[in-house]
Formats: sequence, C-alpha cells, structure tokens
Amino acid sequence: MTPTAGAASIVDGRHVDPAVLRIALRCKRHDRFMLVTDAMPSVGADEKSFTLQGRTISIADGVLVDEDGTLAGSDTDMATSVRNAVELLGLPLVEAARMASRYPAEFLGSGRNS
Repeated sequence: MTPTAGAASIVDGRHVDPAVLRIALRCKRHDRFMLVTDAMPSVGADEKSFTLQGRTISIADGVLVDEDGTLAGSDTDMATSVRNAVELLGLPLVEAARMASRYPAEFLGSGRNS
C-alpha cells in the first residue's frame, strides 16, 4: 500500500517539539510518518562549521545556526533520527526503522508492497 498523505519530520528535538510529534502520532497512522533529515556538511565531519550562501553556519546546542542564531539545519544523521524517535517519542525500534526506510520507500512507490 502506498501512503497517499504522508507526514515527514526531522526528529532532533529542535525542529519540532517532541510533544507535538507525539500528538501527531496519536492522530495519524504510523505508516503515514516518515523520518527525514536536513543533514548538513557537518554531519560526520571533524569541521563543525561551514559557509552556506555567504553565511557562516555552526553548531550550537546540537543544531546548526547562522551568525544570528537562526536555525539553519540539522547536525543529525538518519541513524540518530531513528534513535531519537525511540528515545524522544517512545516508539519501538522496529517502527522507528520503518519510518526511516520502509514507509518512505512505499511512499515513493519503490517499497516491496508497491
């Protein structure tokens, strides 16, 4: 089955408050949720700042911000997003892994059930 109306979220505890995500999970079938990341060049790199469109982006309190402190992206990879879904949202590991892999694949029409 291919989801027709999905919801994608960056589960880093900052982009969307975990309480809001828990409410959303109660309101919609889990197979409609997909974990995503807007991981920036700092993920997995030793250098934790970079230039993006002429602005210096750096890590502050676990997220990426510009010189003014405006949220500029995530320093979170998908494995950490899955872990966060388990720890912050109380999801079983298997369900969090599906949200990172199976449900997005089905949404795109490339899942095993499509």
